[in-house]
Amino acid sequence: MEFTIGEREIGHVHGSRVLDVDFPRRVKDALIAEGNTNDHRFAGGWTSFSLDSEAVSNGRFDCCGAPRSTPR
Repeated sequence: MEFTIGEREIGHVHGSRVLDVDFPRRVKDALIAEGNTNDHRFAGGWTSFSLDSEAVSNGRFDCCGAPRSTPR
């Protein structure tokens, strides 16, 4: 699955296990520093988030990596 704005790809999912998102460098660096995502193996501004992580399984992950309260 690929996510685009116009012609530009901003993210994609590898199967059901990894979400890659292209963030501006300052956002990417902040999300990595906070432990919300990991640096992408190959692409500069991209991050990789494991969809198998505890944050996903307990419903506390959104597309920007910011924690939120557990759904009721």
